[in-house]
Amino acid sequence: MAGKILLVCLDNLGDLVFAGALAPPLKARFPAAELLLFCKAYAVPIARLIPGVDRVFAADPFWDASPGRPEGGFVDYLQALAALRREA
Repeated sequence: MAGKILLVCLDNLGDLVFAGALAPPLKARFPAAELLLFCKAYAVPIARLIPGVDRVFAADPFWDASPGRPEGGFVDYLQALAALRREA
């Protein structure tokens, strides 16, 4: 069974870049696993550039605002988690 690995970074863009550094070694260690990344919505274009990441999921957390954006909504966040759970 190949399995899946979920990498979560719901902080801002710089933290996503640092967290993304984990993707290549994880993919090298578990080459058959699907590597999923859950990040803030505004960071999706950068998240898609991280080597080794197979799929990106996104939501703006209700407890924090992204730069230039309002805080995310609770319902929107739960919907993103439900989609992640269905597809992962």
